[in-house]
Amino acid sequence: MPSLNAQVDQPQQGGGHHGLQGMRERLSALQGELEADPGAHGGFSVCLRLPLR
Repeated sequence: MPSLNAQVDQPQQGGGHHGLQGMRERLSALQGELEADPGAHGGFSVCLRLPLR
């Protein structure tokens, strides 16, 4: 499955949204997956996987 990796070094302050949990729910509805881990220099490393249709 193709993937997209992104590194966020400066986390942004949330505005009451559901953040990573909301992203996981949306991806799950599309048969996708999300992995998020602490970044090497702060922030998060995020990997999204979506099936090709």
